[in-house]
Amino acid sequence: MYISKFLLLSLVSMISVALISGHGYSIYPMARQTLCPKGNIWWPANGDGITDDACKAAFKHVYDKGNNAQFQFVQINEFSINIPNYAQGDSALQASVPSALCSAYATSSSNDKSGMSIAAPWTVTNIPTTLGATHVNFTYTFCATATHEPSYWEFYVSNPGFNPATTELKWSDLTKFQTFPNTANIPFSHPACTATKGYAFNLSLPTRFSNSVLLVRWQRIDPVGETFINCSDFKCVA
Repeated sequence: MYISKFLLLSLVSMISVALISGHGYSIYPMARQTLCPKGNIWWPANGDGITDDACKAAFKHVYDKGNNAQFQFVQINEFSINIPNYAQGDSALQASVPSALCSAYATSSSNDKSGMSIAAPWTVTNIPTTLGATHVNFTYTFCATATHEPSYWEFYVSNPGFNPATTELKWSDLTKFQTFPNTANIPFSHPACTATKGYAFNLSLPTRFSNSVLLVRWQRIDPVGETFINCSDFKCVA
């Protein structure tokens, strides 16, 4: 019992550190890692108590490797990787994140969030549109637990026919449809946001009427080249 309490206290401490040092996540549409329920990730230790099928599969994907499977559920603010040569463009991004895109290639034993990249029946955000529309216009929002400027943003959408329930996302499955230069943060309030600042962008998203993925890259302009990647599962509904 003492060991269990010690581990629980350690995990609570880890959550606190993660939220302080983290940098943010997509609010609309919601980032994949934010939609997994937190209450059942602690016990049983193998994740059997998790009721959401995709989240349970994500947990077990990391747990079965012997790594900390809770980490990807609690450090929701920091799905990131450093790309010092980011100015080289797409080639640098894809070389630094060759797989596990929705985890920002966090696959090491000390920082394993790879479960968030597996093929699974992820919960989607329904985005209203009209039947036959080729694009849907809406405001994308991001909860910034730390703001970073200068920076720039890139938005990608999965190609028609891609199925996130059966296929893990690759760069070849994505189309970049919009970019934004350095953008100032704004005051922000949302029940799912732990901060008071955020970012908002007016998107013209190519419509997808089946389950699809919006991948967002937030790139800091600095020598370290810290890059944040969030995946949001969505479906356009008329």
